[in-house]
Amino acid sequence: MTRRWDPKGKLDRTHLVGLVVVTYEQPNQLRALTGCLLCQTYPHFVARAYHDGPASPEVKAAWGLPGDARFEWVETAKRENCYGHTNRRVGLNELTSRSDVSLVGTTNADNLYAPV
Repeated sequence: MTRRWDPKGKLDRTHLVGLVVVTYEQPNQLRALTGCLLCQTYPHFVARAYHDGPASPEVKAAWGLPGDARFEWVETAKRENCYGHTNRRVGLNELTSRSDVSLVGTTNADNLYAPV
């Protein structure tokens, strides 16, 4: 994949940023992280949550906003119970292979980000 950066090393305002979020039964943290992401001034992102095993309806409902395609949900068929390492690796592989994503990061559901 070609990375498109300006000469000063800054990401221009048209690139899609991918964020891998690993979680397990953390509805309050997912709601808080959703709020943090929605408050960012850079709107071109896709945040894909990877839940370790089947999730409860409450957890699924806590992620993103209905109809907002920037928030994606993935859950594994069974629990790996490895602190998110397997899901993080899968997520990084999946998002870095997308041709529309220019930059990929990873976080846990209980991390919060101030708006920038």
